[in-house]
Amino acid sequence: MADDDELHRTLVRQMRRLRLSFDEVPTLEGWQELLRRVDTTYRQADDDRYTLERALDVSSEEMGQLHEMLAERARTDDLTGLINRAALIDDLVETLTLGLDPESPGAPDLALLFIDLDHFKDVNDRYGHSVGDEVLVQVASRLRSSVRQIDLVGRYGGDEFVAVLRGEAASELAATIGRRIVEAIALPFHVGVERPVQIGASVGIARATTGSEVNELLSQADAAMYQAKLQGRGRLVAGNEERPGRFGGLRSIG
Repeated sequence: MADDDELHRTLVRQMRRLRLSFDEVPTLEGWQELLRRVDTTYRQADDDRYTLERALDVSSEEMGQLHEMLAERARTDDLTGLINRAALIDDLVETLTLGLDPESPGAPDLALLFIDLDHFKDVNDRYGHSVGDEVLVQVASRLRSSVRQIDLVGRYGGDEFVAVLRGEAASELAATIGRRIVEAIALPFHVGVERPVQIGASVGIARATTGSEVNELLSQADAAMYQAKLQGRGRLVAGNEERPGRFGGLRSIG
C-alpha cells in the first residue's frame, strides 16, 4: 500500500511539473485505467502505422509493376505481340553501338532481314480485316519459330516485318533463316474461312559492317526485298554492302 501511495504522489507531481490539471486528481485505480487507455491507444496507433506502411509498400510495388507494364506496352505491337517499329530501331541502334565499341573485337556480327508479305492485300479485300489480322498473328508466330532465340523479330508496319539476326554466325545464317521464313510463310493459313489462305513473303538481307548505321541497313534490306518482289515474289535477295544502292549491288539467292 505504501508503494501505491508513493506512486500516486509521484504521478501527481509529474502532472504539476507538466502543468497538467484535472478537475479531480485520479485515484491510483484511475491512473491505472488512464494508462491502460493510453497503452491501448498506442497499440492501435502502432497497428495503424504498420497498416499504412504496408499499404504504401504495396502501392509502391504496384506502381513499379504498372510502370514496367506501360513501358513494355510502349515497345509492343498490340496485334502481333512482336516489338514495334520504335523498339526495333532502338534495339538496332544499341546493338550497333555495342558492336562499334573500341573494345569490341571487329565489326558487329549482325544481319537484317526485311520481310514483306505477298498478296496480303488480297486477303483483306476478300475476307475482311479481321481475317487479315488473324493471318498477321499467325505470321508473327511463324517468324518467331524461324529465327533463333537470341534474334529479334519486330513488326515494322502494316504487313512488313524485320528480323534482326545477331550474335555468333548471324551473317552466315542469314540466307538459311531467310529461306526458312519464305518457306514458313508459304504454308497455308487456317483462319476460319471456307478454305486455307495462301500468301507468301519476299525477303531482303543486309549485313552490318564496321560503320554501319541503322537507316543504311534498313535501306539496303528494303532495296533487296523490293528486288525480290520484282523477280517474282516469294524470293530471297541479299544486298551487297560493297555496292550499295536501291537497285544495284543485289543478288538473288532463291
